[in-house]
Amino acid sequence: MTGMFLNQEDLETLTGRKYRSCQRRWLEQAGIPYFISATGRIQVLKALVEQKMGMAAKGKPNTQVSEPRWDVFSR
Repeated sequence: MTGMFLNQEDLETLTGRKYRSCQRRWLEQAGIPYFISATGRIQVLKALVEQKMGMAAKGKPNTQVSEPRWDVFSR
């Protein structure tokens, strides 16, 4: 995986699908944004996939713990 976008092999591995129409459907169901290039290829930013999978920007697991907002229950 080099460059800014997933390559075709990475996209097939991520989605488990070979055909572009199936890959698009999978990405939409997973909530992963993509765009179609001028050549018709699906373009997915690696950073968005890493973020969606719980990785921080530098490729480290996102270990930031957020505290519950109990104040939303008080009246």
